[in-house]
Amino acid sequence: MKNKKLLSLLVCFGSLCALSGCGEENNSSSSDQQQNTNNENSNNNNNQNNEKKNDGDIKLNNIYEGLVALYQTKNYTLEVIHTYGTYREEIPDMIFTKDYIGFDGKAFEDFKVFYNDGEGIYPVSFTNDYLSGEYVKDKKGDKYTNLWDNSFVKTMYGVCPEYVKSNENNKETSIDITDKDYKLAFLRMVVGNTNNFADVDKLTAKYENEKVSFTLSLNGGSNVYKVTLKNIGTTKSEHLKMFVNNGGKPFVANHDLSEMRRLLNKDNYVQRIYMINEGEGYWSGYSFFTEHYFFNTSNTSTSTGYAYMEFNYKEDPAIDNDFDLWGIYLVNVSIDEHGQYVATLASSMAYNSATVEIEECVRYPSIKLDLLNSLEYVKEGEVRYADYEKTAGLFPEGSSKYYFIDEALVNNFVNNFGLTSAFEGVEFNTIGIEMNLKEDDKDSVICYHAIGYYPGDGMTYDILIPLTGFGDANRAVLDKLYEDYNNNNN
Repeated sequence: MKNKKLLSLLVCFGSLCALSGCGEENNSSSSDQQQNTNNENSNNNNNQNNEKKNDGDIKLNNIYEGLVALYQTKNYTLEVIHTYGTYREEIPDMIFTKDYIGFDGKAFEDFKVFYNDGEGIYPVSFTNDYLSGEYVKDKKGDKYTNLWDNSFVKTMYGVCPEYVKSNENNKETSIDITDKDYKLAFLRMVVGNTNNFADVDKLTAKYENEKVSFTLSLNGGSNVYKVTLKNIGTTKSEHLKMFVNNGGKPFVANHDLSEMRRLLNKDNYVQRIYMINEGEGYWSGYSFFTEHYFFNTSNTSTSTGYAYMEFNYKEDPAIDNDFDLWGIYLVNVSIDEHGQYVATLASSMAYNSATVEIEECVRYPSIKLDLLNSLEYVKEGEVRYADYEKTAGLFPEGSSKYYFIDEALVNNFVNNFGLTSAFEGVEFNTIGIEMNLKEDDKDSVICYHAIGYYPGDGMTYDILIPLTGFGDANRAVLDKLYEDYNNNNN
């Protein structure tokens, strides 16, 4: 058997992590998001005017009734077929009911929904067995309790009432939907986000054979989603029924995993950069994550380097030479001729002018890492390949050890930490987690192991990403610059 080399690298988030596109998703207008308290009563009356076919599905008479069903019904199925060039993907049916929303298909593995049990909302899926997640919470730590207010799960419920109403007398069997807010909401529901809204060519609705279907076309027609509305009023999941009948409950994370999430949600920690190459190790720098700036240094002094910083500064209008700074700016940290550390703007032009939130521009795990909201996939056990005699005592005996192998979570992790581009061609399959938690947060260590191999030569990779210094990552020279240019704003 061919001997596999072991290459263990501890990677710098700052230099290898790709900066994400900044800017919040466009939201529908506030009037579009208002919930009509009479929706369900109106829906019941509307359904009385629709005949039911033999299969129990409601017979639609025109496109308008399809728009109304999406606007005010809490029970239907969307059949989605995705084509990209010559590739055809049949996505599991998207199911919508009063108490759960998600996917369900022919295979058990297609089943994944968000379920409202009356106390909160949590995910339920099937991977060899039923797997439930924790109650989903917002950034304030409050549980989401409403599936249908579009605060968490995105639907067309209550969206764009004026546009829906405008089609009441439209008897066309095919229409182009040009309303921007409607297209945004539809894209968000089907695709999951609006990042590629600029690529949307058109959204059309069609009435045929007593059904209404939608065609969402992107990238000049090479990327198409065909969405058919069906099973109005009769949608249900036997999978969820079985889960509930067998006493299914939400997942509760243990102390270690809860602490890991708490520490990362502080948005204030240091990534220590320790490179290991063919068994030889050396320190190469640090990355500092704080609430208002991200600082990276390639040397061990931890004092010089570059930072991405939030600026929300408006100069006094009385000053002739006034200027404004709004956005994320690149800042240089250097040593002046007097031996003092100074932080200065690298340019008067914003690095990104779409946001003043650093978490939106740099891939902060607190909002970008799906793992933190999917702890039910984490298993106890040791998975590591690095030469621990060479890791400078980062991982003493007694550390807690975990790992996860879910493909979607692994892909999200390696993309978030910039490993996909840094290690092109490496197939990552496992993420190990090692924690040495201390009473003082700044002394705690959390280390991730991104484990994979390169098919070309069979080389095994164990890429170490250690985080520490929780709550202790601020740098005085950068704090001062931030305060100088942000303290005159409310």
